[in-house]
Formats: sequence, C-alpha cells, structure tokens
Amino acid sequence: MELEGRVWKDGKDPGWLVEVPYLHVMTQGTTRKDALFMISDAIQLLMEETFEGFEFEIKVTYYGNDLFEISCSDSNLLSAFALRRQRDPLL
Repeated sequence: MELEGRVWKDGKDPGWLVEVPYLHVMTQGTTRKDALFMISDAIQLLMEETFEGFEFEIKVTYYGNDLFEISCSDSNLLSAFALRRQRDPLL
C-alpha cells in the first residue's frame, strides 16, 4: 500500500510544509529533505504508538512536482493505521 503526500513551500514561512491527507498527518521542515524526514518520523511514531511491539519501516519516495509517496514494510499495518485514522472523529 502506498499513500500520496504533498510537500510545498509556503510563501509566508521560510520552511516547507508536508502532509499525507489520507492519514490526517501534517508537519514541516526547514528544507524539503527535512520535511520529508519529519513526515516519515511522525507517521513512524504514530504507528508505533498504535501498534506496540510490531516492527516496521516507513519509506518516503519523492517524485518531484511536490509529490511523494509513503509506504511501509508491512502493508497490512499501514492499511490498518489508515483505517483507524479515517475513523477517528477527533481528526
């Protein structure tokens, strides 16, 4: 399973914004590379909190034109995490 994300530079801020809309996860970084690392780290931490004891790795693939993809070494966990994020009424 792969999820699409977007990274862009906000004209009002010197940093880069990055989000994966399907997961309701957004963060920022001082450079594009830093922002992509931050989104990977954020998703990794959220999933570790949700699925304690499971081992997995988050991978970010940047395609250019401000688009990237998030994938996980365990597609089933990423699918389950995405469904939980979609069902959470507080997000």
